[in-house]
Amino acid sequence: LESAVQPGRSLVHIDDLDEIPQTAVAFINQDHAEVVRLLRVLVDALRGGAEPRATTDAWSALLVFTQEHFEREEAAMREVRFAPYAVHKAEHDRVLVEMSARFALYLVSGESTALLEYAARKVPDWLERHLLSMDHVTAHYIADRRRE
Repeated sequence: LESAVQPGRSLVHIDDLDEIPQTAVAFINQDHAEVVRLLRVLVDALRGGAEPRATTDAWSALLVFTQEHFEREEAAMREVRFAPYAVHKAEHDRVLVEMSARFALYLVSGESTALLEYAARKVPDWLERHLLSMDHVTAHYIADRRRE
């Protein structure tokens, strides 16, 4: 998520993520829709000045679901022997570490402004870029192999 943004390119904002790019695999599309829904719950809690418990619950739900989604996607990649599996999994692992670190920082500091910026801009931007690159290619490969 913290990777460099191309010069002149603005970040995708959660408010602008109305249409989630679709892949060739239904469960991946369904999971992405749920990630966006959970992200919106978190952003709404942060914007509304919710009690810290509501923010913690929303972030935990997002983190747990994201991990479960990655596990499902990785199982499908292993099932079809997707050659760039290690690269895709490494990106998932990196994102989970980053998300966990952001959450830990919030828990220690109680500072919600940085978490709101992260949840409203950086996560949606990463999601869209990841979806249009790695997930797009991966899903097509999975779909093609499952048809054989």
